[in-house]
Amino acid sequence: MNYHPAFEVNDLLFTVGLAVMWTAITAGSAAWGGRRLRDALGESELVGLAKALEMNADGECLRGARRGVLVVIERDGRKENDLGAWQVQLLDPRGPGGLDFSREGRILAPSGPDLVLGDAVFDDVVRVASEDAAVALASLPPTSREAIRDGVQKGWARHGAAWRLRGIGSVSEMLEIAIQQGLRLCAALRWDGVGMRHRLKVRCTDPCPEVAAHAMRIRFDRGWVDDDELPDLLHHRSPELSVRGAQALGLVDWLAERAQRGTGMELRLRAAVALHGLGAVDRLPMASEALLIRGLGGPMHDECVAVLADVGDAKALDRLAGFPGVAEALRRIQARRASQMGGVSLAVDGGGQVSVAEDGPEG
Repeated sequence: MNYHPAFEVNDLLFTVGLAVMWTAITAGSAAWGGRRLRDALGESELVGLAKALEMNADGECLRGARRGVLVVIERDGRKENDLGAWQVQLLDPRGPGGLDFSREGRILAPSGPDLVLGDAVFDDVVRVASEDAAVALASLPPTSREAIRDGVQKGWARHGAAWRLRGIGSVSEMLEIAIQQGLRLCAALRWDGVGMRHRLKVRCTDPCPEVAAHAMRIRFDRGWVDDDELPDLLHHRSPELSVRGAQALGLVDWLAERAQRGTGMELRLRAAVALHGLGAVDRLPMASEALLIRGLGGPMHDECVAVLADVGDAKALDRLAGFPGVAEALRRIQARRASQMGGVSLAVDGGGQVSVAEDGPEG
């Protein structure tokens, strides 16, 4: 028997090559077949969901109307490999636009600045962004805040005028539950023709005191407070609103009393600023300079600087010199002191320091 080693090696190489090629072909066929199968399953699933939810299949999503609300169901783009992941989106043309709700940090392109409503139970859960704070306050009575807080905790978010929930399973019952949740959220924000001014006025009686105060501030800023509401504001728990009511009524005596003996620094400070605004600086208490100096650096800094420019003395010069943007106030105080003292020396270095020269010996 003849033995040919070269033939055996060639035969072995051919056999191995054939096996590799066959493996590649079968693997490619399996992958292609798997894609076709997944596409077929996806299309079948879409048709089945459309039938179960009484919606229309439109390309790769479902569309339909429920109670005047447009409902769109489509694949969750965050989970491309998960055929069972859907997102539900509802758009209600009767709800306010430019009003976003989400969990903290989830609004990528907010419609406006963040808004703290004043209801701690709501604010601790829901992040609100709004292009108009008046619209937000008018849209959120206690029942709506409760519904939206519950919805956001379940994963719902609203951007512009559309509510969206992501990551829903492909079971039609789960999607139907999500749709019903979204419809309740849409209804919670529906205005139904009631005007914003009236809604905002109702918010001024909100059971949450800070929400009520927030609504009243907005109405003051926009000139929407009625004259017959002003007397009641004198007893408001918010120092800001009580003083604004007194100022609007021109109650100089009331303000002078609060500036002198009001309860709490904020009330006294706001009353002093209001007296200045009414041109009644002669009614400011003797200790008003010290009071206004204490307000520097706080939320009423600018108002305190403006009043000190007209009534401040040596102490105000010393304290104001450490703040930026007070050059005009320093000049006015210095000029007033010059007219009272008969002579003044002003030295302003790079740090804005001021030195005052007392009168020399007479004669």
